[in-house]
Amino acid sequence: MTSSSSSSMHGTFPYATVAGVASIYLLTAILKSFLIPFYRSTDFDVHRNWLAVTYSLPVSQWYRNGPWAPSQWTLDYPPVFAYFEKVLAAVAAGVAYSTNSDNLWKMLDPLAQDAVAPQSVVVFQRLTVILSDLTLIPGVLLLCPPSGVFTPMKTLRYLGLLYMLAMPALLLIDHVHFQYNGMLLGVYFSAIGLMQRGRVLAGAVTFTLLVLSKHIFAYAAPAIGVWLLCNYCMVTRPYQPGTERTFSFRRFFGLIVVVLATTTLVLLPIIYNGELQSMLTRMFPFGRGLTHAYWAPNLWALYYGADVVVAKLKGLPGSAFTHGLVQVMDPTVLPPVRPVHALLATVVVYLPILTGIVRESGRPHGSQRSLLFWATMGTSASFLCGWHVHEKALVTVVAPLMLEIILKRDLHGSSRYVTAVASLSTLMMASLLPLLPNSLPELGLKWALMLFSWSIDYCLASMTSDGGRFHRFVVAITAAVCVTYQWVLPSVLPSMPFAPLMLMSVYCALGRMLGRRRALAVVLGASLDGAALETSKFLFQSVRRTGSNGGGDTELSAQMLRVVAESDVHQTPGSSKDTTSVGGDAEEIILKNTPYQALRLLRAFYNTDTVSRITLDVDIRVDLTRQSVRGVVQLPYGLQTEIRVLALCPDYMASEMLEAGADYAGLSEPLNKIERGWLPFDKVIALPQVIPQILGPKRLMPNARNGTVVQNLKQAVIDAKSGSQLEYRAEGEGHIRVDLGKTNMTNDQILENMRFFVKELLRNRPKEAGDNAAAVRKTGELAKLTTMLPKLMGGISSLSGGGDERARVLDLPYFKAASISCPNVPRIHIETENMMPSSSGYFR
Repeated sequence: MTSSSSSSMHGTFPYATVAGVASIYLLTAILKSFLIPFYRSTDFDVHRNWLAVTYSLPVSQWYRNGPWAPSQWTLDYPPVFAYFEKVLAAVAAGVAYSTNSDNLWKMLDPLAQDAVAPQSVVVFQRLTVILSDLTLIPGVLLLCPPSGVFTPMKTLRYLGLLYMLAMPALLLIDHVHFQYNGMLLGVYFSAIGLMQRGRVLAGAVTFTLLVLSKHIFAYAAPAIGVWLLCNYCMVTRPYQPGTERTFSFRRFFGLIVVVLATTTLVLLPIIYNGELQSMLTRMFPFGRGLTHAYWAPNLWALYYGADVVVAKLKGLPGSAFTHGLVQVMDPTVLPPVRPVHALLATVVVYLPILTGIVRESGRPHGSQRSLLFWATMGTSASFLCGWHVHEKALVTVVAPLMLEIILKRDLHGSSRYVTAVASLSTLMMASLLPLLPNSLPELGLKWALMLFSWSIDYCLASMTSDGGRFHRFVVAITAAVCVTYQWVLPSVLPSMPFAPLMLMSVYCALGRMLGRRRALAVVLGASLDGAALETSKFLFQSVRRTGSNGGGDTELSAQMLRVVAESDVHQTPGSSKDTTSVGGDAEEIILKNTPYQALRLLRAFYNTDTVSRITLDVDIRVDLTRQSVRGVVQLPYGLQTEIRVLALCPDYMASEMLEAGADYAGLSEPLNKIERGWLPFDKVIALPQVIPQILGPKRLMPNARNGTVVQNLKQAVIDAKSGSQLEYRAEGEGHIRVDLGKTNMTNDQILENMRFFVKELLRNRPKEAGDNAAAVRKTGELAKLTTMLPKLMGGISSLSGGGDERARVLDLPYFKAASISCPNVPRIHIETENMMPSSSGYFR
């Protein structure tokens, strides 16, 4: 029995209790129910008419004009959403039949609908939006990093789910203005999550259905397609370094067949009824013009704004597109923009995203960015230059980026990225203010939602190393613009009603473009290239060879290396020469790194596809002649290594242990073989009553301290085969060396393993060993550890006895030194203070 049959933490669904998820959903559903009586836009009547059309008419008339479909209420979504409306209409018909509701029956008749929707119709449609938000639950959970039951990061999953279910922008757009963006984002997250977890074909089907529900999600299709070509269709043989990746035509054609089959099945009724052309005309109405009546904050808002300003300066008549019309209109001064121009601009902006995906595809898995990030960047590029984009579409950019930061704590190497995303969220919420009227109570509601959103943005930005200073500046400027939009301009320029809207559009467009540039400059490394990394490596190597021995030049070169690593610039595997690499474990980078910085710096040096172990070395202050430090800890992320396990149990239990994953099981036969020198296993797990004395001299004796003498033998075998059990032991002068991860694991997984291991070391710390907390107090830095002391160290006052000798020992830090290393990579030192589990250095 091999370890492949054992349970794997990497493939398990993220842990979240049903009670916790249900509580979050019910809490947010109650909140949304209070929004039912508020303002609703014409989109409410649009969807009300779609219910009637899909229920009362055949498919052949869904996309055709007639007395049942006023021009402003025509069905212009793809067929999957039309099928969804038909299902809702069937539910409404069932409710109307059971309650004998004339209002619901009228709602399903396109020729008998009331001009103003009755309260029962309002409640029904509002409830459909609340219930459809259930798709966010599997979507968010699938995006969570896979982990075991033991990880505390489940709290982040709850926070991510709470954020999406109570996101202020979605509350305003879906539950007041009225749309179904939350439901569609849930499907989008599910599709991306399935692909990231290796369920590519299932994810491809889900994403195809999503695009056929709302075609705005096709913005992400090029990025997803290139990512799949580079990461799914390109395959390599595992554990064979140096082999070139080859293109898998089997995977490629399988992907194409799945997408085409799904599309054909969905469109078959439309094609059969000859409605394909009518549907495409409705979905892509180029006659509506480049912008909406209220300009979306993108490139064209700046373009039209510049045209208005130039026309005013020249004394020309006002432009037609400041009159709130939805049609093709040409600028007064600047050249007109046609759909082909918008397409070319989108391609130009999109190309760097595709280039970044291709460039990253050769890196080790742990150093690659997520598919969600690349897909969102593609959506952002399309929003920036797309034809007739609505301001509400910006939520499909902000929501994924904010959610990923909350779930993964992945700051992409710089606080500038987080502040850029938080600032983008702040601008998005400001751009949504015009969606609601300025009369009470909607005026108070939209400002309350905006302040709620800004509070969330501020909390995320304040976690960064700069404390969110840039974001606070953005909030101050945006608040001034919002006040000017809401009260100043309407009073000063009452004859120019479009001026406040133009101010908001132009300001948000300008801020959005600068924020996007700021994020891409950090994430794509726009100011640095591979040559910068190689130059820094060469400088470091040269300084070490000249014998500076940790002087100022070494410190400077190490700082340069950190800057490059923080910019996340990696050399493509195989492109560097041996002469430019820093060789061997003998080289060290002695710098006050946090665990996060050290790991990123290590990855900057690691330029190969070979999967290697990442090792943590810790020196602790302990007297091993009187004290013992050893144990076993269950890591949240297993290393997935081949561990051969012998389960010593009564012979009648052997088959059960083999099914659980043990390689060998039994009692009499294994003992007879061991006496003859048979030892083809790495770990022995036994019940207390069957411990064989013969294993002691061979250092294979099961021990309750290291978790190999257990009562639940089956669970112990499963845990051992998962590769998540870490056995440690202090030797020599207090040195501990353990493998915490592999290069094909993500940074978050390795850092979480490190946090668990350090917690175990602190929990298992001998009473007379050193205490990092006491040492920190001596240097006046207690504030950094006060939140951790009660839980992890129990405080110095909890130690009984003492004497001067013990007091002197406790004044010294428990961790003397720490570092991480990898084959053919210099050892990266970690500042011991940053090893504390509560330290922000694990995610900054």
